[in-house]
Amino acid sequence: MYRLCLPFFLFLTSLTHAKLHARPHAKRWDSDGPSITETFITENPAATGGNKVISSTESSSFPSVGTTSQETTNGGAGGTVSLPDNCFKPNGIGLGWLPDGTDISTIQSQVSTSPPCTYGAFAQITSPNEMPDSQIASGAASASKAGAIYQIALQPWIPFSQVSASAVAASMTKLSSQVSGEIWLRLAHEMNWYIDTNAENKEPQNKYHGTHAEFKTMWTNIANAVDRSKVKMFWTPVPPFGGDTVESLNEKWYPGDASVDVVGVDAYGQPSGEARSNPTFDQVVGPFCRFYARKPMHLGETGWLFGGTPQQKEWWLRQVSGPQAKSVCPNYLGFSWFEHDKPTEGDFRLVNGNAGNLAKSVLG
Repeated sequence: MYRLCLPFFLFLTSLTHAKLHARPHAKRWDSDGPSITETFITENPAATGGNKVISSTESSSFPSVGTTSQETTNGGAGGTVSLPDNCFKPNGIGLGWLPDGTDISTIQSQVSTSPPCTYGAFAQITSPNEMPDSQIASGAASASKAGAIYQIALQPWIPFSQVSASAVAASMTKLSSQVSGEIWLRLAHEMNWYIDTNAENKEPQNKYHGTHAEFKTMWTNIANAVDRSKVKMFWTPVPPFGGDTVESLNEKWYPGDASVDVVGVDAYGQPSGEARSNPTFDQVVGPFCRFYARKPMHLGETGWLFGGTPQQKEWWLRQVSGPQAKSVCPNYLGFSWFEHDKPTEGDFRLVNGNAGNLAKSVLG
């Protein structure tokens, strides 16, 4: 992870990617949250054949999970985007995890008897002729067991122009047979950080290569090739830096509404301003929510920069899960917490960290 001093608030991560997991990287809310489902539907929901029931093919300690339609807005050509019906949603906001190898059910059971909403994993494309199928499927069984949406961050370390849409689609088809619920493809996530023209990224082996136009072409070709009734396209830059704004990020990197089903941002809390005050959800995520109000919004990756103190983690958890987040961002679905311990960067964990179960103390 690299420290980038943004003028206002927070940052992103850029941790070294391991072989199997790319990211190694005062009110108590109601423990189970409101009984609602966040659902977003395109102008042509018939393209998906209606809502699907997500059910696990494996035994699980969590209840079975389904989806229903309640809130609607414009999505992409993939149709309906929903969080599982019975997943853990404090204040109507879905909680998910990017775990460090610990089984997702082991983490979630220490927070709530309701299952997690999302499970994230990482994979890297290193050859035009071979897809990293073992990495792609590394969390499939755990996601299905928990009844969670499977979010796979697929990073092309080869040039955008060399990524085969048909090869990615074939891998997603194979993955679909291993996952009982939806797949959110977080393709080339944090593209504005990892691009090789960004001098702030000091990891020469961890870079994307290509132009903005080539990125959009790669994305659109893949979006057209995958089965969008099962695989949703999840676009997640990092917050603007280096003179960028949300508007300029959109112009450079956004491939278009038809090929994006969920808009996100990978955002970490960090003290801001001369007073080094803690950031708010509105400061960090609000600009994205307002610009993309027509789209469902989800934090693809979050936590406190460099791990943070227990107090800082609790602050940021309250920001991303509290009722004010929904007031700021009505289209906000939820977040995926980076549940990792990185010895060289910090302990990001909420549940199994050295400070104990902070998630339970805030949400339980």
